[in-house]
Amino acid sequence: MTDRSDNFLQGPLAGKLFRFAVPVAFTIICEQLVNGTDVLVLGQFVGPEAMAVVGNDMPVLTLLISFLKYMASPTLDMKKVLAYFKE
Repeated sequence: MTDRSDNFLQGPLAGKLFRFAVPVAFTIICEQLVNGTDVLVLGQFVGPEAMAVVGNDMPVLTLLISFLKYMASPTLDMKKVLAYFKE
């Protein structure tokens, strides 16, 4: 089985950054679509108070989701990073 992990420290960087940025951008767009749909539906059927609650909690949810994405990131493999700097 071949190792498909991208090594950002060697070789050209542009393609690797693009392959990394596309899923991140897609996730952000999906999160904004969900938030917009929530605000639209609540504004139409529930009222402005419910719409305000959804609008106010989005920064907290975005921070939480971003933190969890960071913690789950495969780039946090510290053994590989430390091994690289020990060479």
